Amino acid sequence: MNGLDSLTAVQKRALLKIAIELVKADNKIHSKEVSVLDSLQERLRLSQEELDLIHYIPLADATAALRDMEASAVEEVMGIFNTIMRVDSEVDFEENLLLTAVTMSCRRETSSWARILSVTDLDLDIPDRQIVFLEKSECVSAHTVLDDKIDNLLISKAFRDIGLHLFYLPNVLKDLGLVGGGSDDRFGLLQKSLGYLMPAGDKIQVDSLKESLGKLKTESFFKVVVTRFGLEPGDFPFEAFLLIRIRSGVVLDDEHAMHSTSDFFCLDISTEVRNRIHTFVSEFGDDSYLLPYEGYYRILFESFSSESKMNSEICLDRDYH
Repeated sequence: MNGLDSLTAVQKRALLKIAIELVKADNKIHSKEVSVLDSLQERLRLSQEELDLIHYIPLADATAALRDMEASAVEEVMGIFNTIMRVDSEVDFEENLLLTAVTMSCRRETSSWARILSVTDLDLDIPDRQIVFLEKSECVSAHTVLDDKIDNLLISKAFRDIGLHLFYLPNVLKDLGLVGGGSDDRFGLLQKSLGYLMPAGDKIQVDSLKESLGKLKTESFFKVVVTRFGLEPGDFPFEAFLLIRIRSGVVLDDEHAMHSTSDFFCLDISTEVRNRIHTFVSEFGDDSYLLPYEGYYRILFESFSSESKMNSEICLDRDYH
């Protein structure tokens, strides 16, 4: 860890902030993880007062501080994060997602098109297994790929293989039968259930729901998301991007008041769409290589193994038939 000596005080606090978030990512604290944090704090020579300051740093600011380091220092720090994540010999999805977001946001090869966005006091439940496509204005290069039936299927499958569901508005509208024909059954269900799911609000708008949804564009949906997040369009770093929630936590303000915070990973796909999605997905294990081994699967596989000898009997008559 020789490169750590060149870090500024802010960068040292940012490093420890992310290290602590990685330890907390699986909602389990292992004794080995605490030992690593103790060693890291000692190596960084951070006092308790400086350690307390990390609770005032949003994750987005912490990754921004590390992104400004020399490339060799960034790689050294990423190695430390990898060690922390694997110290308990168990890496789950939440840990992998956080490490991937931090790594891609800091490394030179990806930092220009990968960012972490921290949102304070977000009163909205966003699942961490949905990844949504948003755009400030229509991005032709992104839609050329995402609107292609084959590319869309392959990209959706790639996300499913790592446990994510792609929310792509045109697909949603097609599923509801609002674009490209199809059955009205799902839309009818939505229209009937809307009043039960939430206050009906403007009755005229509910009655014209089919027309309103049919005209909805991804750019308009982005404005809805921005409003619900309580942000401005400029707070999002890219023009066309994929967005996924990493984790939630708390951060202190200058008045020492505690605020809830939600951290999101933002992936620019305004260009090189397939390559950038592949880079992100390749950081995860692939569940498509896992085989079930129970019930009929077990019967099938064991019929070809030595176990099959235990499942049958052979009877010989006097003529050896």
